Amino acid sequence: MSFAIVAEYPLGIYRGSVSEGEADPWPSPARLHAALLSAAALGTNAQEQAGRLHPCDADIEALEWIEANAPGGLVLPNASRKATGVGSFRDIGLLNLKMRGKKRPLKNDHGGAALAGSIKWVWAESPPKQVRERLRDLCPDVPYLGDADSPVRLRIVEGAGPFTHRREPRPALTATAAGAVELAAPRPGRTAALRSAFHEINACKPPTSSADKANTDERERTEPTVMNALGHDRYVPVSAVTDRRSPWTLAWILPIVPEYRKVCEEERVGWCVAAHRALISIRGDDVPLLLTGAYADGVRRPANRVAIQLVDAHDAMAPGVKNALDGGQAFVVAVPGDADPREVEVIARAVDQLRRVTRHGTRSLKLGRAVEIDTTRFWSAPVSDARRTWAATAAVPDGRNPRGGSWTLSDAAKYSVALVFRDHLNVTMEGLNWDQRVRSLAATVVKVGGIDVLAARRLAPPRPELYVHRTQPGVVVTPYTAELDLGVLPGGGRAFIAIGQSRHLGGGLLTPIDGRPQEGVRE
Repeated sequence: MSFAIVAEYPLGIYRGSVSEGEADPWPSPARLHAALLSAAALGTNAQEQAGRLHPCDADIEALEWIEANAPGGLVLPNASRKATGVGSFRDIGLLNLKMRGKKRPLKNDHGGAALAGSIKWVWAESPPKQVRERLRDLCPDVPYLGDADSPVRLRIVEGAGPFTHRREPRPALTATAAGAVELAAPRPGRTAALRSAFHEINACKPPTSSADKANTDERERTEPTVMNALGHDRYVPVSAVTDRRSPWTLAWILPIVPEYRKVCEEERVGWCVAAHRALISIRGDDVPLLLTGAYADGVRRPANRVAIQLVDAHDAMAPGVKNALDGGQAFVVAVPGDADPREVEVIARAVDQLRRVTRHGTRSLKLGRAVEIDTTRFWSAPVSDARRTWAATAAVPDGRNPRGGSWTLSDAAKYSVALVFRDHLNVTMEGLNWDQRVRSLAATVVKVGGIDVLAARRLAPPRPELYVHRTQPGVVVTPYTAELDLGVLPGGGRAFIAIGQSRHLGGGLLTPIDGRPQEGVRE
């Protein structure tokens, strides 16, 4: 179950300063962590040691959990910001005998942000019970989050629901989507660094009378900012996906460490099934249906779920994708555009932990670090004045052939494309049996999407069963290749798309062909 810390501002305004007095647009996870540490050291749970208050061990454990687990999402309300242009001169209590009067430096008022609601830091998984209870106790002891005139009420909620911004596990160095925010975040060791800096500042002895007297030129004492164990996280708007109607919009590339031989075509489904099982094993009992695909009877199944493909480096891949593959092979773990952000965060954690895939207990593939990509830009843009078509390699028809008329490989390919874009087509299936639904979908994707099958040819591998992960009784496995024109379907120009019975596990990936369609025999 998801878990969140909620900040409610009674005055409806957030005021905070960063760097040299600049306005802080949003309270960062690092600011939240520091406020909770202050509450632990001065609040109701603090313990007295040698005449001073210190945070207890249980509170330190809760703060260290925040260091090791960055919030996977944020809920940022609509905000209105306006610079005031107002400044004030404040007496800082220092003397300058070379000047007449008191020293009053200028302080600019950077204003604040008027908030339309609460701010939330959301985690896809609830922390351990002890950590959760300590955070629940610490939150009421935080008086303000930001400037002292920005009072706040913090509380804990479980089952926080969807968020507005999703954390990028590994932000790219390229331009990001509009509305993305980059916030300071604690890293492991941040609590210890802040405590160490505090003790170092306050461990000195009081000054002597002679050292404490007024000098001819006093200066304001400012403590250095503690930068140890401090990083930055980028949060991207959930609604900022380039084309959420594309079958899959987000993916992680897991490069395979080069071995003595590459994975051949007929082994790919088996290795993708092994990777799928490895991801499920990492999650244990907490596995999203988006990953397992094991929906209960009567539950509406989405058109697409998590797809795992094993790919080779290809000249037509976008530069970011090609760089991640580094000329070799890789697993691509893709999630659909309409996926629940909470499930996406859980899957992202599993992908981040996947380091090796083993098959049949004998051979294993070692994996590099995952790289997140935008699958709506999986392929480079087509060359100028070229017609882009798509080659489907080793696809397998979805189910048996429908009864009641002829049915060719071209029809099977159209039906497979229709299943991928089923939610986009909005086909009414009420009152139709299975055979009628198959034919209706195949006809609709041609009428609405304008697709065309330019060529289709059966393959005759020695073991066709290797191209599917599961078969229905009485269905003959018929691997085939085809060349398709996807017409006006969403994502038809550059998106990651796979078709066929094994599209979720290693089969039917579409690769682009730029130029005139190849000659082929229609069936």
